Amino acid sequence: LSFIALQLPMLSFSIFLLTTYVASRDPTLDEDLVAGDLTGPATRTLGRMTLDAVETVTPTFKAVMRAIISGDELIDMKSVNRELMNENDDLRMEIARKEAIEDLKKHYTVKQLKEIAKRDGLKVSGNKFELMMRLLENDSIPLQSPVKN
Repeated sequence: LSFIALQLPMLSFSIFLLTTYVASRDPTLDEDLVAGDLTGPATRTLGRMTLDAVETVTPTFKAVMRAIISGDELIDMKSVNRELMNENDDLRMEIARKEAIEDLKKHYTVKQLKEIAKRDGLKVSGNKFELMMRLLENDSIPLQSPVKN
């Protein structure tokens, strides 16, 4: 029994060394091969087998990960994902507002913006940019510039 226990690690180590040697060779450079050397074709075969194994194991790996994650953790992860998606949407909207301000600022005076803010019950203080951002956030003015005829 002790002989077998000693031989298994030796066998595993030998296979590891052989695999490392074969895998470290460049399969596209066969000119340095000696007659009868099979490491080039063996490397290509090992590569194909590895790719096949990865494709075969991927669905199993996903199933195992789903089994490891408990239902509560999955719900928490979905909740965090939803929060991040909402945060991304908010950031996109803020970028759209800032871009709209660049286009809209020539169409409104500060006096007009303060009148719109007062009409909608919003704070009327601040510079033109702050007023426009407040009005855009409240949908008091459109994101697109008004059409002039």
